[in-house]
Amino acid sequence: MQELDRKIDDQRAALKADLIFEIATKADIANLRTEIADLRTEVKGDFVNVRSEIANLRTEIKTDITRLDGELKSIRLWMKLLVAIGILGISFFSPATVKLLEMLK
Repeated sequence: MQELDRKIDDQRAALKADLIFEIATKADIANLRTEIADLRTEVKGDFVNVRSEIANLRTEIKTDITRLDGELKSIRLWMKLLVAIGILGISFFSPATVKLLEMLK
């Protein structure tokens, strides 16, 4: 009888250990799920920040491109003006132009 009681106690202890291990495993799984959900939330927040930074960079790039386009237009205008002044200077001081002006007097 005592041996039967001892076997029953051993089985109870083994069953209790198995149940405690299963409960601990389920608690660990629940903790892992909570941590994964927290990480997902954090990553989503990081993606939102990255997207806003990309949008800011795009705006800065567009602004810089617009500024450079304005500067190029200004440079083109100055180049045309310099070429026109050069042509006028060459034509006014060339010997052929001087003779032509003398003949028109």
